[in-house]
Amino acid sequence: CQIRKPLKQHVIGKPIISLGVMTRLQIDLIDMRTRPDILKPDIIYNWILNCIDHFSKFSWSYPLKNKSAAEVALKLRELFFVFGPQRLLHSDNGREFVASVIHELKELFPHMMFVRGWPRHPQSQGCVERANGVLYSALGKWMTTYNSSP
Repeated sequence: CQIRKPLKQHVIGKPIISLGVMTRLQIDLIDMRTRPDILKPDIIYNWILNCIDHFSKFSWSYPLKNKSAAEVALKLRELFFVFGPQRLLHSDNGREFVASVIHELKELFPHMMFVRGWPRHPQSQGCVERANGVLYSALGKWMTTYNSSP
């Protein structure tokens, strides 16, 4: 009943402002364990690291065998050596993003800041979450069309 229970007022958060290209990188993992990419019996990619530049919306995606901090850090290091490190790296609170191996990236690139989103609040990373959905559905359609699912 509306009289006893009034409508909730949604709080509008502050928008994330990027100052230019390659200044803020949002990163997240896509779980592909239901549709893994099996190259050989011993090479199975179950995860995708999705990175998106918040200003230009340009994205990079890397297949991962597992979501360990070491593998995530290796792929981020590859990205930074090609395109240069961003000023701000924005991730969720996953263990693969807060582990000590990721902080070793901070030693390699001391001017880079790390920002983590709120726990259980994917809206704080809306840009990369939307990109995850687009990539997941596009890969699903491609796998169905070309019958490449296991």
